[in-house]
Amino acid sequence: MLYELEERVLEVLRKEVKEVAGENIVAGFKIEVKPSILLKNVAFKIDKSNIVEEEGELVKEEFDGDGERKDYVLKETPSNIVSVEHPPGKRLEEEHDFNVDYNKKTIVFRVQPSKGVKNVIVKYNTKVKKVEVNRLKIEAKYHVIIASKDRRQLDNLMENVVKAICQSEKSFEEIGATFRPYYGKIVDENQAILSCLAETELKLTRIIPAIERIEIRESKIV
Repeated sequence: MLYELEERVLEVLRKEVKEVAGENIVAGFKIEVKPSILLKNVAFKIDKSNIVEEEGELVKEEFDGDGERKDYVLKETPSNIVSVEHPPGKRLEEEHDFNVDYNKKTIVFRVQPSKGVKNVIVKYNTKVKKVEVNRLKIEAKYHVIIASKDRRQLDNLMENVVKAICQSEKSFEEIGATFRPYYGKIVDENQAILSCLAETELKLTRIIPAIERIEIRESKIV
């Protein structure tokens, strides 16, 4: 859940903080080497929200005309036809040049398309589906624990770590996350802790089944 974010933070630090060997910049709970940088997850919370969205999709299909066939079956059930071209580049008019049987997902031409490869192009929107979307907003607190050999090195590492994180906003945005420092503490001359807040989001979707039509017929009791 937070693995991708943690890997991106480590990638940023390994790239920008040259004073620490890459193998000594790790995520976990403990590292003894100096200098080193340890990324430690302290806590996280999850907020859930539910919404219902409607989804449709623009589909483009290409058919080979054979000079005989008038009916062409689409892969998906269309909600509406955007365009029909034959040959490519020449738009045809519904009802005048072709008709659509929406139940059978079929385009019916008045005159059979001429023979050719991919010379019949149909663009249409699929039927709108209701989708339940669960959004899980994750807020996590991290400690970036910096260990050094002396106070001078510690001060230099703290500065470079803060710069690396603050200058990498776009890198975190690429994975749909934020990661920012908000508090720091010097533990002793060899160690400092930088507290950071991270936010990311998970999206779970489920198609809501269409309600089937129910017919009620009146019957007489004999």
